[in-house]
Amino acid sequence: MGSRIAQSFVVSGYSVVINDIKVECLSKAKGAISDNLALLVEEGVLTEQEKQHAQFTIAYTCDLGGQGTLLIAERL
Repeated sequence: MGSRIAQSFVVSGYSVVINDIKVECLSKAKGAISDNLALLVEEGVLTEQEKQHAQFTIAYTCDLGGQGTLLIAERL
């Protein structure tokens, strides 16, 4: 669910940082977002260029130190 929220923000043009305490969770989120963006390209919602830009705009980290943050959305 959290990766879908991040995906919504990045497709809307925001830079996104996904944070988790486990690297495995970040890898899972990255894979889910990649799959979902590919589906959006197949459905004609996004272009391949928009998909690539979205993937480039998301950062994945286990450490939020030093991140300039305007908004935090948390899934519990």
